[in-house]
Amino acid sequence: MEGGRVKKCFVSSQAVMGMLMVQVMATGMQLLSKIILNNGTFVLALMTYRHIVAAVCMAPFAFYFERGMIKSKMNWSVFFWLFVNSLCGILFAMGLFYYGLKDTSATYAVNFLNLVPIGKTFHLIHKTLQHHVQVKSSVLHKTRGTILLVGSCLSYSSWYILQAKLLKVFPFKYHTTMITCILASIQSAAIGLCIDRSNAAWKLEWNLQLLTIIYSGSLASAATFCLISWAVVRRGPSYPPMFNPLTLIFVAVLEALIIGAEITAGQLLGMVLIIIGLYSFLLGKTKEMKNMPKSNIEAAEAATTVESTKVQPASPFTTTNEDMESGSVKDVVNP
Repeated sequence: MEGGRVKKCFVSSQAVMGMLMVQVMATGMQLLSKIILNNGTFVLALMTYRHIVAAVCMAPFAFYFERGMIKSKMNWSVFFWLFVNSLCGILFAMGLFYYGLKDTSATYAVNFLNLVPIGKTFHLIHKTLQHHVQVKSSVLHKTRGTILLVGSCLSYSSWYILQAKLLKVFPFKYHTTMITCILASIQSAAIGLCIDRSNAAWKLEWNLQLLTIIYSGSLASAATFCLISWAVVRRGPSYPPMFNPLTLIFVAVLEALIIGAEITAGQLLGMVLIIIGLYSFLLGKTKEMKNMPKSNIEAAEAATTVESTKVQPASPFTTTNEDMESGSVKDVVNP
């Protein structure tokens, strides 16, 4: 009898543990990315290598679960939408986020990721007592970083709109993820080589940069994709976003302890407001779906998933009626 209770408790807590793992992996990615960017890592080289790793990790799933299924669907129109998808959702959205992260802090940047589902932008301002020149430089970097992060949010918002079209023309989640990562790597490499062709910018060594690339591609992209897909099927599309604020808290605490970043009263207030806003948004969506006719619930769930399931800069998800019935979820990994 006691063993049955323990087993039931374990089964019921699997989804919670899975989402906690997602937030821990997202936290690690944000902190590692901030450290290597501060050390001079070239952003477009990081994106190129990261998505090569992500594509390699997703390939076994694509070739096993969707083998022989895409031949009749793949054409130039599909390729165009996949190309635009990777351009808007990875090159622009993630590229701007990385450059914004480089100019600000991990805690500050994660605030913007929690704002994407709500569709608003909010930034925090704090005071500092430093030398006049240092203050001016800091404000300039903070302002530039804020603008880049706002641009990243707008790119992600546009990306969500693209998902609706992509779902119609190419409803294969694993191949979509793999091909998008491949195209994103090519796009990042092409633009990156135009900006900086030096060997130092593209050279890989056995250091923290290589660890971050492997970690981001395998865990923050591939593993996160699998865990969130599983959670969405079991608990619904509104379940994973409920855990997103944990990344904000984890990053704020660990960045202060590891990197030595300051946590100001303004940042704490901003985090609280963002968390309240996110949960209010999710609560409103849940109530809205309850009041809808049953015939419209599937469509509403798909829309909610596209707007709210954000990991990261990991991976938005879209859910179709066929996916929910078959136990699978449509996704394009962000990074």
